[in-house]
Amino acid sequence: MTTRRALIGAAAAVLGGLALPATVLAVGATPGVALGGDGAAWRGHTERFVAVPAGEGTRVTELRRSGGATLRSRAVGGRFGIPLVAYDSSAEEVPATSPNLVLEERTDSGTLARRTSFVVLSTRDLSVVRRFTLGGSFAFDALSPDGATLYLIRHASRAHITRYTVRAYDISAGRLLPGVIADRTDHEWRMDGIPVTRVQTAGGGWAYTLYQGGEDGAFIHALDTRTRTARCIDIPGMRNRAVMAMRLRLTDGGTRLVILAGGNAVAAVDTRTLAGRAAAPSAPSSASGSHTDVWAIGVVAVLLAAAGLVGVRRRMPHNPAHGGRS
Repeated sequence: MTTRRALIGAAAAVLGGLALPATVLAVGATPGVALGGDGAAWRGHTERFVAVPAGEGTRVTELRRSGGATLRSRAVGGRFGIPLVAYDSSAEEVPATSPNLVLEERTDSGTLARRTSFVVLSTRDLSVVRRFTLGGSFAFDALSPDGATLYLIRHASRAHITRYTVRAYDISAGRLLPGVIADRTDHEWRMDGIPVTRVQTAGGGWAYTLYQGGEDGAFIHALDTRTRTARCIDIPGMRNRAVMAMRLRLTDGGTRLVILAGGNAVAAVDTRTLAGRAAAPSAPSSASGSHTDVWAIGVVAVLLAAAGLVGVRRRMPHNPAHGGRS
């Protein structure tokens, strides 16, 4: 039900600037942040991190996944939450080797923010490592395994709010790095789509996100968080399909990324070559989600499409951070 409320609320905010549910706050193409719930997973550990409003600030708590016992808690000034990275409520995943956890500012408006704030916390004791604010509308995307590089989605067009670029932020230096993280093999500096679902490799080195959009109706954004590079993989035959209800799963020791529709594999990507291909049907899986969630996701897809918010990926001959077109 949380997924249903969040997605319907997000679509309403896009279309009419309506208030979103208290548990999830979204801004157009970005799913926003989670307050309470399961919070952020800490890969390779038995803990998770949860953020909830506390007066004018935010309380961040580290909990045991099993039983929910509180390990430590800290108050943080400002309105923050655990970043969501896709509309299926996929949240930030903290690599097991990362010393850092990231909080993203809570935004209530249905328009692009003029500035975005973040707080980086230590996974050791929840102390504040860094606070920073960037001009423009940014959203958390991923962390590198060493916790040194924060990847951010930037939306710059109020007319096309699903259009985005990926940027890298050096946490220790406290600065946004020049250039756009993009598929240099295809000169795709700017993309256009809605993040549907996310899966990461066990060590957090690769983050795979399924987007609705692109010339074929869907594409995978494969981000290598170690090398600050990315690849975009078109998924043919996805137009007029319920992409928002699809899910991702890594199989065969992480060498195969499978796209599931209703629990059945409809396409797959070889993660060693990043080549996509059709997949043989598989047995239904629990990754398919409930009928309620599928219905809610479909509503959002229809509403966003009707609003003209889902386009195709744009090719840009120059990196906009290096003087190209924006």
